[in-house]
Amino acid sequence: PESKHWRFHHEKFQRGRPEFLAEIRKANQTVTADFEEIAELKKEVKELRSLLESMTNDVSKLSGMMHSAPQTPAGEQEIK
Repeated sequence: PESKHWRFHHEKFQRGRPEFLAEIRKANQTVTADFEEIAELKKEVKELRSLLESMTNDVSKLSGMMHSAPQTPAGEQEIK
């Protein structure tokens, strides 16, 4: 005969440890959470790449300004 009882086991299901209960999920919920986390990480990577491109452009502009600025020999001070 088929049993009318279910046996449940999960490492986070522990007597006296209610703080672990929030970490218990159905198997298909973790997949959804993984997809959400991946989407967030992709968004963050896109933002970081954009920031890197902007900073690289700024460094190039500043470098160009440094090379085109009149230079004074070392040890001498410009008198104004």
